[in-house]
Amino acid sequence: MSASSIYSNGTNIDSLSQYLGTISKYPLLSEQKETALASKVFSEKCQQSINALVLPHLRYVAHIARGFAGYGLPILDLIQAGNVGLIKAIKRFNPQKGNRLVSFAIHWIKSEINEFIIRNWSIVKVATTKEQRKLFFNLKKYKQDASWVNETQAKKIADELRVQVKDVYTMDGRLSQKDKQMDNYHHDEDFHSPYTEDSKYRGYQEDFADSHERDNWNQHLSAELRVALNKLDKRSRDIILHRWLSHEKVTLADLAEKHQLSSERIRQIEIATLTKLKTLLGHIPMAAAA
Repeated sequence: MSASSIYSNGTNIDSLSQYLGTISKYPLLSEQKETALASKVFSEKCQQSINALVLPHLRYVAHIARGFAGYGLPILDLIQAGNVGLIKAIKRFNPQKGNRLVSFAIHWIKSEINEFIIRNWSIVKVATTKEQRKLFFNLKKYKQDASWVNETQAKKIADELRVQVKDVYTMDGRLSQKDKQMDNYHHDEDFHSPYTEDSKYRGYQEDFADSHERDNWNQHLSAELRVALNKLDKRSRDIILHRWLSHEKVTLADLAEKHQLSSERIRQIEIATLTKLKTLLGHIPMAAAA
């Protein structure tokens, strides 16, 4: 198998485990060897040296790409996008500056994967502005937990990222489901897969198909709920978020103090709002949701 077929067309590999097994066979380069090859690329644009640098670094691309698996795109496609970034980095790398290639290439690899996700993830096709992209790739690290952001958190995140609060709510609705790693099995540092037997790998694929279908449905439910919540008044939405959708359930007394109402009044608003939400979400089949 040629070098170009490995790093330029990962879909020719029968499976992820086979691809990772293939690229793990290429030994890492010493600093001296890397510098010598990179110098030939930098000064002579030597294609042979480019290939010699690409192959030992494919494992790093795969490792980085796995961190983006939760966006629901095929992991081999993410790896292929990262490989494009690796090649771009190699062609721009100046070894005389004292950095190792892998440190220099990380930015290019992640950038290509980011662009691929933006172009292909159906839920975020609208994430075309600088602010939307900033939220898409940074929102989760600013959140305190996996629950939806409340008003205070949304304002803080908006200030940190210099975006509109409404954009925080919108993107949070799209990303409200916790990422599920598509390659949820462990690889060691050389990316050897435990799924080497065909029967085991087929079993993994079947399990993933069921899991992926459930995730798609949960994402749909989450989006519908976010739309319904946005139709509520500010106080009612805040009460529901804190009583039902937060990591820790807030007491009626605490909400009463916040909104300067009695605990009984907060309870009444909660019950009325839940009834309204049930009506707003009445078009969703409960059997399927269960």
